[in-house]
Amino acid sequence: MSGEHKQHVHIAAPAARFGVRHFQTMLMAGGSFTIYMLRVNLSVAIVGMTGMDSPSNVTSNATETGQEKARVYDWDETTQGLVLSSFFWGYMITQIPAGVLTQRFGGHRILTWAMFSTSVLSMLLPPCAYLGGWKLVCANRMLQGVTQGFVYPSMFTMMGLWAPAQERSTLAGIILGAQTMGPVVATPLAGVLVSLCGWPSVFYSYGAFGVLYSMFVLQFGADSPLAHKTISAEERAYIVTSLGGPNLKAPTPWRAILRSSPAWAAIATMALQGGVFLAFLTKIPTYLSTVLKFDIKENGLLTALPYFVSWALSFPFSSTCDWLVKRGSINLTNARKIYNSISHVVGGMAMLALGFCTDTTLSVILLTISIGVMSASYPGVQSNFMDLTPNYSGTIFSISNFLSACCGVAGPIVISWIVSEKGSVSQWRTVYCLLAAVMFISNLHFVLCGSAKVQPWNKPTDKKNKSKRDEEEFPEVKS
Repeated sequence: MSGEHKQHVHIAAPAARFGVRHFQTMLMAGGSFTIYMLRVNLSVAIVGMTGMDSPSNVTSNATETGQEKARVYDWDETTQGLVLSSFFWGYMITQIPAGVLTQRFGGHRILTWAMFSTSVLSMLLPPCAYLGGWKLVCANRMLQGVTQGFVYPSMFTMMGLWAPAQERSTLAGIILGAQTMGPVVATPLAGVLVSLCGWPSVFYSYGAFGVLYSMFVLQFGADSPLAHKTISAEERAYIVTSLGGPNLKAPTPWRAILRSSPAWAAIATMALQGGVFLAFLTKIPTYLSTVLKFDIKENGLLTALPYFVSWALSFPFSSTCDWLVKRGSINLTNARKIYNSISHVVGGMAMLALGFCTDTTLSVILLTISIGVMSASYPGVQSNFMDLTPNYSGTIFSISNFLSACCGVAGPIVISWIVSEKGSVSQWRTVYCLLAAVMFISNLHFVLCGSAKVQPWNKPTDKKNKSKRDEEEFPEVKS
Protein backbone atom coordinates (compact mmCIF):
# COMPACT_ATOMS: atom_id res chain seq x y z
CA MET A 1 0.00 0.00 0.00
CA SER A 2 1.30 3.46 -0.86
CA GLY A 3 2.74 5.73 1.76
CA GLU A 4 0.00 8.25 1.22
CA HIS A 5 -2.66 5.71 2.11
CA LYS A 6 -0.98 4.53 5.26
CA GLN A 7 -1.83 7.88 6.80
CA HIS A 8 -5.53 6.98 6.91
CA VAL A 9 -7.41 4.19 8.69
CA HIS A 10 -9.76 2.47 6.26
CA ILE A 11 -12.89 0.53 7.17
CA ALA A 12 -15.23 -1.23 4.79
CA ALA A 13 -17.50 0.93 2.65
CA PRO A 14 -21.22 0.87 3.58
CA ALA A 15 -23.35 -1.72 1.85
CA ALA A 16 -25.57 0.90 0.17
CA ARG A 17 -24.17 1.75 -3.25
CA PHE A 18 -25.67 5.26 -3.16
CA GLY A 19 -25.18 6.99 0.15
CA VAL A 20 -25.62 10.44 1.62
CA ARG A 21 -22.07 11.32 0.55
CA HIS A 22 -23.08 10.66 -3.05
CA PHE A 23 -26.20 12.81 -2.69
CA GLN A 24 -24.16 15.66 -1.22
CA THR A 25 -21.72 15.26 -4.11
CA MET A 26 -24.54 15.53 -6.63
CA LEU A 27 -25.93 18.54 -4.77
CA MET A 28 -22.59 20.35 -4.97
CA ALA A 29 -22.20 19.27 -8.61
CA GLY A 30 -25.54 20.91 -9.38
CA GLY A 31 -24.34 24.05 -7.63
CA SER A 32 -21.11 24.03 -9.64
CA PHE A 33 -23.14 23.63 -12.85
CA THR A 34 -25.47 26.50 -11.92
CA ILE A 35 -22.68 28.87 -10.92
CA TYR A 36 -20.85 28.35 -14.20
CA MET A 37 -24.05 28.96 -16.16
CA LEU A 38 -24.28 32.31 -14.40
CA ARG A 39 -20.58 33.00 -14.89
CA VAL A 40 -20.41 32.40 -18.65
CA ASN A 41 -23.75 33.91 -19.68
CA LEU A 42 -22.17 37.29 -20.44
CA SER A 43 -19.47 35.73 -22.65
CA VAL A 44 -22.10 34.76 -25.23
CA ALA A 45 -24.64 37.51 -24.51
CA ILE A 46 -22.03 40.22 -25.17
CA VAL A 47 -21.89 39.07 -28.80
CA GLY A 48 -25.55 40.08 -29.08
CA MET A 49 -25.18 43.12 -26.82
CA THR A 50 -22.51 44.61 -29.10
CA GLY A 51 -23.96 43.50 -32.43
CA MET A 52 -20.97 41.29 -33.33
CA ASP A 53 -23.39 38.64 -34.62
CA SER A 54 -24.76 41.03 -37.24
CA PRO A 55 -23.11 42.95 -40.06
CA SER A 56 -25.25 45.96 -39.23
CA ASN A 57 -24.58 48.17 -36.24
CA VAL A 58 -26.72 49.47 -33.44
CA THR A 59 -30.41 48.79 -33.90
CA SER A 60 -33.55 48.40 -31.87
CA ASN A 61 -35.79 47.21 -34.69
CA ALA A 62 -37.80 44.00 -34.70
CA THR A 63 -36.16 40.71 -35.63
CA GLU A 64 -37.14 38.67 -38.67
CA THR A 65 -39.50 36.66 -36.47
CA GLY A 66 -41.28 39.83 -35.40
CA GLN A 67 -39.89 39.90 -31.88
CA GLU A 68 -38.40 43.14 -30.58
CA LYS A 69 -34.64 43.13 -30.24
CA ALA A 70 -32.93 44.45 -27.17
CA ARG A 71 -30.74 47.53 -27.31
CA VAL A 72 -27.29 47.03 -28.87
CA TYR A 73 -24.23 48.86 -27.54
CA ASP A 74 -21.25 50.25 -29.43
CA TRP A 75 -18.49 48.97 -27.13
CA ASP A 76 -14.98 48.69 -28.53
CA GLU A 77 -12.61 45.79 -27.78
CA THR A 78 -11.06 47.50 -24.76
CA THR A 79 -14.46 48.21 -23.21
CA GLN A 80 -15.57 44.63 -23.81
CA GLY A 81 -12.38 43.41 -22.12
CA LEU A 82 -13.19 45.56 -19.08
CA VAL A 83 -16.79 44.28 -18.99
CA LEU A 84 -15.70 40.65 -19.24
CA SER A 85 -12.95 41.01 -16.64
CA SER A 86 -15.00 43.02 -14.13
CA PHE A 87 -16.44 39.82 -12.63
CA PHE A 88 -12.98 38.85 -11.46
CA TRP A 89 -12.34 42.22 -9.80
CA GLY A 90 -14.91 41.24 -7.20
CA TYR A 91 -14.13 37.54 -7.32
CA MET A 92 -10.55 37.96 -6.16
CA ILE A 93 -11.52 40.27 -3.28
CA THR A 94 -13.51 37.64 -1.41
CA GLN A 95 -11.42 34.51 -1.98
CA ILE A 96 -9.26 34.48 1.14
CA PRO A 97 -12.00 35.88 3.46
CA ALA A 98 -14.30 33.19 2.04
CA GLY A 99 -11.80 30.46 2.91
CA VAL A 100 -11.49 31.74 6.48
CA LEU A 101 -15.24 32.14 6.97
CA THR A 102 -16.19 28.76 5.54
CA GLN A 103 -13.51 27.12 7.67
CA ARG A 104 -14.99 28.79 10.74
CA PHE A 105 -18.74 28.61 10.08
CA GLY A 106 -19.05 25.74 7.59
CA GLY A 107 -19.73 25.81 3.86
CA HIS A 108 -23.42 24.96 3.52
CA ARG A 109 -25.23 28.19 4.38
CA ILE A 110 -22.49 30.37 2.89
CA LEU A 111 -22.79 28.41 -0.37
CA THR A 112 -26.56 28.89 -0.37
CA TRP A 113 -26.28 32.64 0.23
CA ALA A 114 -23.64 33.02 -2.49
CA MET A 115 -25.72 31.19 -5.10
CA PHE A 116 -28.88 33.12 -4.26
CA SER A 117 -27.17 36.53 -4.32
CA THR A 118 -25.38 36.06 -7.63
CA SER A 119 -28.62 34.77 -9.22
CA VAL A 120 -30.53 37.88 -8.21
CA LEU A 121 -27.71 40.09 -9.48
CA SER A 122 -27.81 38.27 -12.82
CA MET A 123 -31.46 39.19 -13.24
CA LEU A 124 -30.60 42.83 -12.50
CA LEU A 125 -27.91 43.08 -15.21
CA PRO A 126 -30.18 44.15 -18.13
CA PRO A 127 -31.63 47.10 -16.15
CA CYS A 128 -28.07 48.05 -15.21
CA ALA A 129 -27.10 48.11 -18.89
CA TYR A 130 -30.12 50.24 -19.82
CA LEU A 131 -29.60 52.74 -16.99
CA GLY A 132 -25.83 53.02 -16.76
CA GLY A 133 -24.24 51.43 -19.82
CA TRP A 134 -20.99 49.51 -19.53
CA LYS A 135 -19.96 51.14 -16.26
CA LEU A 136 -23.01 49.91 -14.36
CA VAL A 137 -22.69 46.50 -16.04
CA CYS A 138 -19.13 46.33 -14.71
CA ALA A 139 -20.38 47.22 -11.23
CA ASN A 140 -23.04 44.49 -11.42
CA ARG A 141 -20.57 41.86 -12.60
CA MET A 142 -18.10 42.92 -9.93
CA LEU A 143 -20.76 42.30 -7.26
CA GLN A 144 -21.51 38.92 -8.85
CA GLY A 145 -17.81 38.18 -8.51
CA VAL A 146 -17.91 39.17 -4.83
CA THR A 147 -20.74 36.71 -4.14
CA GLN A 148 -19.38 33.91 -6.33
CA GLY A 149 -16.06 34.25 -4.55
CA PHE A 150 -17.61 32.32 -1.66
CA VAL A 151 -18.82 29.39 -3.78
CA TYR A 152 -15.75 27.22 -4.34
CA PRO A 153 -14.10 27.78 -0.95
CA SER A 154 -17.44 26.63 0.50
CA MET A 155 -17.53 23.59 -1.75
CA PHE A 156 -13.93 22.61 -1.07
CA THR A 157 -14.52 22.92 2.67
CA MET A 158 -17.55 20.63 2.34
CA MET A 159 -15.79 18.23 -0.06
CA GLY A 160 -12.86 17.89 2.33
CA LEU A 161 -15.27 16.58 4.98
CA TRP A 162 -17.60 14.51 2.76
CA ALA A 163 -15.20 12.71 0.37
CA PRO A 164 -13.54 9.57 1.81
CA ALA A 165 -9.83 9.41 0.97
CA GLN A 166 -10.26 6.31 -1.23
CA GLU A 167 -13.09 7.92 -3.26
CA ARG A 168 -11.73 11.45 -3.42
CA SER A 169 -10.76 11.65 -7.09
CA THR A 170 -14.07 10.24 -8.28
CA LEU A 171 -16.31 12.41 -6.10
CA ALA A 172 -14.23 15.54 -6.71
CA GLY A 173 -14.30 14.76 -10.44
CA ILE A 174 -18.10 14.71 -10.41
CA ILE A 175 -18.30 18.11 -8.70
CA LEU A 176 -15.56 19.76 -10.72
CA GLY A 177 -16.74 18.16 -13.95
CA ALA A 178 -20.11 19.84 -13.46
CA GLN A 179 -18.47 23.24 -13.84
CA THR A 180 -17.65 22.33 -17.45
CA MET A 181 -21.23 21.15 -18.02
CA GLY A 182 -22.39 24.67 -17.14
CA PRO A 183 -20.90 26.15 -20.33
CA VAL A 184 -22.04 23.08 -22.30
CA VAL A 185 -25.66 23.96 -21.55
CA ALA A 186 -25.34 27.69 -21.03
CA THR A 187 -23.53 28.73 -24.20
CA PRO A 188 -25.73 27.12 -26.89
CA LEU A 189 -28.88 27.96 -24.93
CA ALA A 190 -27.69 31.56 -24.62
CA GLY A 191 -27.09 31.68 -28.36
CA VAL A 192 -30.65 30.53 -29.01
CA LEU A 193 -32.12 32.92 -26.45
CA VAL A 194 -30.20 35.89 -27.87
CA SER A 195 -31.43 35.06 -31.40
CA LEU A 196 -35.07 34.47 -30.45
CA CYS A 197 -35.76 36.65 -27.43
CA GLY A 198 -32.92 39.16 -27.20
CA TRP A 199 -29.89 39.12 -24.91
CA PRO A 200 -31.71 40.17 -21.66
CA SER A 201 -33.58 36.84 -21.65
CA VAL A 202 -30.28 35.06 -20.93
CA PHE A 203 -29.81 36.86 -17.63
CA TYR A 204 -33.45 36.59 -16.54
CA SER A 205 -33.75 32.86 -17.22
CA TYR A 206 -30.40 31.81 -15.78
CA GLY A 207 -30.91 33.99 -12.70
CA ALA A 208 -34.34 32.51 -12.00
CA PHE A 209 -32.92 28.98 -12.25
CA GLY A 210 -30.15 29.91 -9.81
CA VAL A 211 -32.62 31.25 -7.24
CA LEU A 212 -34.62 28.00 -7.34
CA TYR A 213 -31.55 25.80 -7.04
CA SER A 214 -30.15 27.76 -4.11
CA MET A 215 -33.38 27.01 -2.21
CA PHE A 216 -32.87 23.31 -2.96
CA VAL A 217 -29.32 23.44 -1.60
CA LEU A 218 -30.52 25.21 1.55
CA GLN A 219 -33.07 22.48 2.21
CA PHE A 220 -30.98 19.37 1.58
CA GLY A 221 -27.30 20.31 2.04
CA ALA A 222 -25.14 19.78 5.14
CA ASP A 223 -21.68 20.95 6.23
CA SER A 224 -20.32 17.47 7.04
CA PRO A 225 -21.34 13.90 8.00
CA LEU A 226 -21.37 15.01 11.63
CA ALA A 227 -23.91 17.75 10.83
CA HIS A 228 -26.23 15.56 8.72
CA LYS A 229 -29.36 14.43 10.56
CA THR A 230 -30.28 11.25 8.68
CA ILE A 231 -26.95 9.73 7.60
CA SER A 232 -26.39 6.21 8.90
CA ALA A 233 -23.85 5.61 11.67
CA GLU A 234 -22.09 3.16 9.33
CA GLU A 235 -21.58 5.70 6.55
CA ARG A 236 -20.63 8.46 8.99
CA ALA A 237 -17.95 6.26 10.56
CA TYR A 238 -16.67 5.20 7.13
CA ILE A 239 -16.18 8.81 5.98
CA VAL A 240 -14.78 10.25 9.20
CA THR A 241 -12.40 7.36 9.86
CA SER A 242 -11.03 7.49 6.32
CA LEU A 243 -10.12 11.14 6.92
CA GLY A 244 -8.22 10.34 10.10
CA GLY A 245 -10.96 11.29 12.56
CA PRO A 246 -13.46 14.14 12.81
CA ASN A 247 -12.59 17.72 12.06
CA LEU A 248 -11.82 20.00 14.99
CA LYS A 249 -12.36 23.67 14.35
CA ALA A 250 -9.14 25.38 15.31
CA PRO A 251 -7.21 28.48 14.24
CA THR A 252 -5.89 28.24 10.69
CA PRO A 253 -2.12 27.43 10.73
CA TRP A 254 -1.25 30.26 8.37
CA ARG A 255 2.48 30.20 9.03
CA ALA A 256 2.74 26.48 8.33
CA ILE A 257 0.62 26.77 5.18
CA LEU A 258 2.65 29.65 3.78
CA ARG A 259 5.91 27.78 4.44
CA SER A 260 4.69 24.51 2.87
CA SER A 261 6.33 23.70 -0.48
CA PRO A 262 3.68 21.08 -1.49
CA ALA A 263 0.91 23.55 -0.66
CA TRP A 264 2.48 26.24 -2.82
CA ALA A 265 3.00 23.76 -5.66
CA ALA A 266 -0.73 23.06 -5.66
CA ILE A 267 -1.69 26.72 -5.15
CA ALA A 268 0.50 28.09 -7.95
CA THR A 269 -0.29 25.33 -10.45
CA MET A 270 -4.04 25.59 -9.89
CA ALA A 271 -3.92 29.40 -10.05
CA LEU A 272 -2.13 29.48 -13.41
CA GLN A 273 -4.25 26.73 -14.92
CA GLY A 274 -7.35 28.51 -13.66
CA GLY A 275 -6.18 31.71 -15.31
CA VAL A 276 -5.82 29.92 -18.65
CA PHE A 277 -9.24 28.30 -18.25
CA LEU A 278 -10.85 31.66 -17.44
CA ALA A 279 -9.16 33.28 -20.44
CA PHE A 280 -10.71 30.63 -22.68
CA LEU A 281 -14.04 30.94 -20.91
CA THR A 282 -14.37 34.66 -21.53
CA LYS A 283 -12.74 35.04 -24.96
CA ILE A 284 -13.66 31.91 -26.96
CA PRO A 285 -16.95 33.40 -28.27
CA THR A 286 -15.04 36.47 -29.50
CA TYR A 287 -12.44 34.25 -31.24
CA LEU A 288 -15.12 32.14 -32.90
CA SER A 289 -16.99 35.23 -34.06
CA THR A 290 -14.14 37.45 -35.28
CA VAL A 291 -11.55 34.92 -36.49
CA LEU A 292 -13.49 31.81 -37.48
CA LYS A 293 -16.56 33.84 -38.57
CA PHE A 294 -19.31 31.79 -36.92
CA ASP A 295 -22.71 33.41 -36.31
CA ILE A 296 -24.32 33.63 -32.86
CA LYS A 297 -26.08 30.23 -32.95
CA GLU A 298 -23.01 28.40 -34.26
CA ASN A 299 -20.90 30.35 -31.78
CA GLY A 300 -22.91 29.09 -28.82
CA LEU A 301 -22.81 25.48 -29.97
CA LEU A 302 -19.10 25.48 -30.77
CA THR A 303 -18.22 27.25 -27.53
CA ALA A 304 -20.06 24.45 -25.70
CA LEU A 305 -18.31 21.61 -27.53
CA PRO A 306 -14.92 21.77 -25.70
CA TYR A 307 -16.67 21.87 -22.32
CA PHE A 308 -18.83 18.89 -23.21
CA VAL A 309 -15.71 16.91 -24.11
CA SER A 310 -14.07 18.03 -20.86
CA TRP A 311 -17.11 16.90 -18.87
CA ALA A 312 -17.24 13.53 -20.68
CA LEU A 313 -13.53 12.89 -20.05
CA SER A 314 -13.72 13.88 -16.38
CA PHE A 315 -15.34 10.55 -15.41
CA PRO A 316 -12.76 8.18 -16.94
CA PHE A 317 -9.91 10.39 -15.75
CA SER A 318 -11.16 10.53 -12.14
CA SER A 319 -12.35 6.93 -11.82
CA THR A 320 -9.20 5.41 -13.37
CA CYS A 321 -7.05 7.47 -11.01
CA ASP A 322 -8.85 6.07 -7.94
CA TRP A 323 -8.75 2.56 -9.45
CA LEU A 324 -5.02 2.64 -10.14
CA VAL A 325 -4.24 3.90 -6.64
CA LYS A 326 -6.56 1.37 -4.92
CA ARG A 327 -4.97 -1.60 -6.71
CA GLY A 328 -1.49 -0.36 -5.83
CA SER A 329 -0.34 0.23 -9.42
CA ILE A 330 0.82 3.72 -8.56
CA ASN A 331 1.06 5.84 -5.44
CA LEU A 332 -1.18 8.84 -4.99
CA THR A 333 1.53 11.48 -5.43
CA ASN A 334 2.60 10.09 -8.81
CA ALA A 335 -1.02 9.68 -9.85
CA ARG A 336 -1.68 13.36 -9.18
CA LYS A 337 1.39 14.36 -11.22
CA ILE A 338 0.65 12.05 -14.15
CA TYR A 339 -2.95 13.17 -14.56
CA ASN A 340 -2.02 16.81 -14.16
CA SER A 341 0.63 16.39 -16.86
CA ILE A 342 -2.00 14.99 -19.23
CA SER A 343 -4.03 18.13 -18.64
CA HIS A 344 -1.24 20.67 -18.95
CA VAL A 345 1.15 19.15 -21.49
CA VAL A 346 -1.40 17.75 -23.95
CA GLY A 347 -3.59 20.83 -23.55
CA GLY A 348 -0.62 23.18 -23.96
CA MET A 349 0.52 21.41 -27.13
CA ALA A 350 -2.97 21.77 -28.61
CA MET A 351 -2.97 25.49 -27.76
CA LEU A 352 0.42 25.91 -29.40
CA ALA A 353 -0.81 24.17 -32.55
CA LEU A 354 -3.99 26.25 -32.54
CA GLY A 355 -1.93 29.42 -32.78
CA PHE A 356 -0.47 28.26 -36.11
CA CYS A 357 -3.59 26.63 -37.56
CA THR A 358 -5.40 28.26 -40.49
CA ASP A 359 -8.05 25.60 -41.15
CA THR A 360 -11.41 26.29 -39.51
CA THR A 361 -12.33 22.66 -38.82
CA LEU A 362 -8.92 21.79 -37.43
CA SER A 363 -8.99 24.94 -35.29
CA VAL A 364 -12.23 23.78 -33.68
CA ILE A 365 -10.71 20.32 -33.05
CA LEU A 366 -7.59 21.80 -31.43
CA LEU A 367 -9.71 24.17 -29.35
CA THR A 368 -11.76 21.20 -28.17
CA ILE A 369 -8.63 19.23 -27.21
CA SER A 370 -7.15 22.23 -25.38
CA ILE A 371 -10.10 22.51 -23.01
CA GLY A 372 -11.24 18.88 -23.13
CA VAL A 373 -8.11 17.44 -21.51
CA MET A 374 -8.16 20.05 -18.74
CA SER A 375 -10.48 17.70 -16.85
CA ALA A 376 -7.44 15.48 -16.22
CA SER A 377 -6.46 18.12 -13.66
CA TYR A 378 -9.48 17.10 -11.52
CA PRO A 379 -7.69 13.96 -10.27
CA GLY A 380 -4.49 15.99 -10.60
CA VAL A 381 -3.86 19.29 -8.88
CA GLN A 382 -7.51 20.09 -8.17
CA SER A 383 -7.93 17.09 -5.85
CA ASN A 384 -4.54 17.71 -4.28
CA PHE A 385 -5.85 20.31 -1.83
CA MET A 386 -7.90 17.64 -0.04
CA ASP A 387 -4.90 15.29 0.01
CA LEU A 388 -2.69 17.83 1.73
CA THR A 389 -5.23 18.98 4.29
CA PRO A 390 -8.81 17.66 4.52
CA ASN A 391 -9.44 20.14 7.34
CA TYR A 392 -8.12 23.27 5.62
CA SER A 393 -8.68 22.42 1.95
CA GLY A 394 -11.14 25.30 1.55
CA THR A 395 -8.62 27.72 3.00
CA ILE A 396 -5.68 26.82 0.77
CA PHE A 397 -7.99 26.54 -2.24
CA SER A 398 -9.15 30.10 -1.56
CA ILE A 399 -5.53 31.32 -1.79
CA SER A 400 -5.15 29.58 -5.14
CA ASN A 401 -8.49 30.84 -6.38
CA PHE A 402 -7.55 34.40 -5.36
CA LEU A 403 -4.44 34.19 -7.54
CA SER A 404 -6.49 32.56 -10.31
CA ALA A 405 -8.98 35.43 -10.12
CA CYS A 406 -6.12 37.91 -10.46
CA CYS A 407 -5.27 36.13 -13.70
CA GLY A 408 -8.96 36.27 -14.62
CA VAL A 409 -8.91 40.04 -14.20
CA ALA A 410 -5.77 40.47 -16.27
CA GLY A 411 -6.54 37.83 -18.91
CA PRO A 412 -9.33 39.48 -20.95
CA ILE A 413 -7.63 42.87 -20.69
CA VAL A 414 -4.24 41.52 -21.83
CA ILE A 415 -5.85 39.53 -24.64
CA SER A 416 -7.81 42.61 -25.76
CA TRP A 417 -4.53 44.58 -25.68
CA ILE A 418 -2.69 41.92 -27.73
CA VAL A 419 -5.59 41.47 -30.16
CA SER A 420 -5.97 45.13 -31.10
CA GLU A 421 -7.36 44.31 -34.55
CA LYS A 422 -10.55 42.27 -34.88
CA GLY A 423 -9.89 38.97 -36.61
CA SER A 424 -6.09 39.24 -36.58
CA VAL A 425 -4.77 35.67 -36.84
CA SER A 426 -1.19 36.65 -35.99
CA GLN A 427 -2.27 38.43 -32.81
CA TRP A 428 -4.35 35.46 -31.67
CA ARG A 429 -1.28 33.29 -32.38
CA THR A 430 0.61 35.31 -29.77
CA VAL A 431 -2.23 34.73 -27.28
CA TYR A 432 -2.23 30.94 -27.72
CA CYS A 433 1.57 30.68 -27.50
CA LEU A 434 1.47 32.64 -24.24
CA LEU A 435 -1.26 30.41 -22.79
CA ALA A 436 0.64 27.26 -23.79
CA ALA A 437 3.80 28.51 -22.06
CA VAL A 438 1.84 29.11 -18.85
CA MET A 439 0.51 25.54 -18.94
CA PHE A 440 3.98 24.00 -19.46
CA ILE A 441 5.67 26.04 -16.72
CA SER A 442 2.94 25.50 -14.12
CA ASN A 443 2.96 21.74 -14.64
CA LEU A 444 6.74 21.57 -14.31
CA HIS A 445 6.48 23.27 -10.91
CA PHE A 446 3.87 20.75 -9.75
CA VAL A 447 5.88 17.75 -10.94
CA LEU A 448 8.99 18.96 -9.14
CA CYS A 449 7.45 20.15 -5.86
CA GLY A 450 4.02 18.54 -5.50
CA SER A 451 2.99 15.84 -3.01
CA ALA A 452 -0.17 14.00 -1.97
CA LYS A 453 0.88 13.31 1.64
CA VAL A 454 -1.25 14.77 4.42
CA GLN A 455 0.69 17.67 5.86
CA PRO A 456 1.62 17.78 9.57
CA TRP A 457 -0.25 21.06 10.05
CA ASN A 458 -3.56 19.49 8.95
CA LYS A 459 -4.52 18.83 12.59
CA PRO A 460 -3.87 20.76 15.81
CA THR A 461 -1.33 18.98 17.99
CA ASP A 462 -1.83 20.44 21.44
CA LYS A 463 -3.18 18.01 24.03
CA LYS A 464 -6.14 20.17 24.99
CA ASN A 465 -7.52 20.17 21.45
CA LYS A 466 -6.78 16.45 21.00
CA SER A 467 -8.59 15.59 24.23
CA LYS A 468 -11.57 17.72 23.24
CA ARG A 469 -11.76 16.03 19.85
CA ASP A 470 -11.57 12.52 21.25
CA GLU A 471 -13.99 12.98 24.14
CA GLU A 472 -16.64 15.13 22.50
CA GLU A 473 -16.72 14.11 18.86
CA PHE A 474 -15.74 10.47 18.45
CA PRO A 475 -18.84 9.09 20.21
CA GLU A 476 -20.89 10.57 17.36
CA VAL A 477 -19.16 8.49 14.70
CA LYS A 478 -18.96 5.07 16.31
CA SER A 479 -21.11 2.49 14.57
